[in-house]
Amino acid sequence: MIPEIAFGVGAAFLWGFADFFTKKTVQAAGPVNTAFYSHLLSCMLTGILLLWLPPQQSLSFSLLSTAAFGGILWGLGNALFSKALESGAVSVVTPVNSSYSLFVLIPSLLFLGETLSPTQLFLVTFIIVGVVFTSFKLSEFKRMGNRSKPVQGAVFAFLSGASSGLGLYFLKPIAQAVGAVTGMFLLYFFSLFLMTVWYLSSKTQPLSLRGFRLLAWISVLYVAANLTYAFGVSRYLASLIAPISSAFPLVTIVLAYLFGKEKLELNQYVGIAIVVLGAAFLSI
Repeated sequence: MIPEIAFGVGAAFLWGFADFFTKKTVQAAGPVNTAFYSHLLSCMLTGILLLWLPPQQSLSFSLLSTAAFGGILWGLGNALFSKALESGAVSVVTPVNSSYSLFVLIPSLLFLGETLSPTQLFLVTFIIVGVVFTSFKLSEFKRMGNRSKPVQGAVFAFLSGASSGLGLYFLKPIAQAVGAVTGMFLLYFFSLFLMTVWYLSSKTQPLSLRGFRLLAWISVLYVAANLTYAFGVSRYLASLIAPISSAFPLVTIVLAYLFGKEKLELNQYVGIAIVVLGAAFLSI
């Protein structure tokens, strides 16, 4: 197995688990509380890890500026995702939002000097198509008809994917310069400014003990997922890791099928098969 497959699958697995529990957290704590406190706790957890894995070099103004720009884009992507779920159906929002990998893939090939063989590029595209097939239920999509609300949700989902994807694109050069833990901490730190403004300008419900416990749990999962991704792109091709990691909806859907008693549809089975086959051929 090539390293990119291992890091991509690891990030997808952890993101998928985190998203599965995030649904329960949003119900217990509310969307704004979930976004703000999960970022706050994740920033604190990553900061603690810096005690054992400090920056590999001093932080220059240029690097901090890049981190600030990337962190704000990444935080904006997370906020827009919540807005997308508010104004559109999950079956539309999730597959459109998975386009974030394209906003890592294309700039990485154009500006970071990464190269993929024609076979790798075909298989990456194959995996992205599989992710889209897996992420929605065809029957629900058909029932939407021509209503405008799903279209609005799709617009916010696309903007979310573009913003968070570009934020993750900037993570690679930062993580290469100062280390994966420092790079991820900087993205959390600067995105937290945006989350704080959103939190203070919103009406939020009181945070219950159950809500806090769930927030702590998903924060650990998100930190593990993001650091897996960050360690991967700091050493290997982001143009391979990002598309593979975008398969996280597959993990969430399988967990929902196993523990939430949700039924899978034919297009989702096809999508799962496409993703597995694409990853298998990439590893050869």
